[in-house]
Amino acid sequence: MNRILLLSADSLVVDVYREQLGSAGFLVSHAADAATAQASATKAVPSAILLDLALPEITGLSEIVLLLSSPAFLSVPLFAMPSGPDDSLITIQEHRSITVIRRTPDPIRGLLHALGETLEVANIPEPTGIDSSRRQRMHQGAEDALHEIRIQSRSVASGDNDVFALHALCFACHQLAHRCALGGFAAVAALGEATESLLRDFRDNPEQIDTQTTRTLSQAVDFLSEMLGSNTLAKLRPPGECPVLAIDDEPMASEALAAALGCVGVPVTTALRSDEALATLEKYLFDLVFLDVGLPDMNGFEICTRLRQYPHHKKTPVVFLTGMPTFQNRVQSTLAGGNEFLSKPFNLVELPVKALMWIYKGQLGKA
Repeated sequence: MNRILLLSADSLVVDVYREQLGSAGFLVSHAADAATAQASATKAVPSAILLDLALPEITGLSEIVLLLSSPAFLSVPLFAMPSGPDDSLITIQEHRSITVIRRTPDPIRGLLHALGETLEVANIPEPTGIDSSRRQRMHQGAEDALHEIRIQSRSVASGDNDVFALHALCFACHQLAHRCALGGFAAVAALGEATESLLRDFRDNPEQIDTQTTRTLSQAVDFLSEMLGSNTLAKLRPPGECPVLAIDDEPMASEALAAALGCVGVPVTTALRSDEALATLEKYLFDLVFLDVGLPDMNGFEICTRLRQYPHHKKTPVVFLTGMPTFQNRVQSTLAGGNEFLSKPFNLVELPVKALMWIYKGQLGKA
């Protein structure tokens, strides 16, 4: 029988993987840290390792890399539990190959498929799916993680940029996103993942923390709480079903924006000219529009005024982008019907957090 070693410090998540892998015929053992994993492997070398990239101890990753590079583990297939873009993954990939399991649409199904192919196991039973019991457990687990995020985020709000506090905040946000993915709450998982990426950027570059990014974090935490409301979850579509239009005559800016939102699964259509943009807006419905102010043939304020005339875009959130964040431009953006005004160059780690908040505010009728 194939033995799977789960290496994760989140017992709630481990329970779900243990249940699902056991039902599929795998023998499962668990370790919360590198030392326990080493002891487990001494007794029986696993057929594969399923690794959670986020660990509560800040030194956990270096210990894991050391363990996975040891002779006993080099030939063991390695899988990473769902995670957002993470330097941890790059660090491990510098030493050996690793298969990343995606959060959506179903991480358990994706894992079983990958295990079947890698270990050459035929006829693996389909996962049981997300029943009401699992959904309730993951919802409560997400609420618990959010409570921890609120406690830990107070230190950031007060200007305390201690790296250990920031790491604890990253870990709590990772727990929230992972639990939401396992509970089937794709929208909350996406915003949680984006917020986790922003927090990792805080942790690794604390000098970049400023009033704006701190405000974005606070807004994200408040909105995550709102999204987890029992009357809210059913109204939110997965990020892959939330199209965004980026209107900018600078191709590199549009490509950077599309790449940033692609990291959280949001599809982006781009338009370089105003006529192209208006034709696209007239024909298709978008959940969010990013609009450059300084287009050559028709400025962004005029386009926003025009798009508000289309019945299906009367309330679509519009975020203006400009390299000239003057007071006059800010006033004009509001008068034209815009919802937010961002200065170029924009923070590519913060951008997905803001985008997802506006997408889901729009779906809730709160844009």
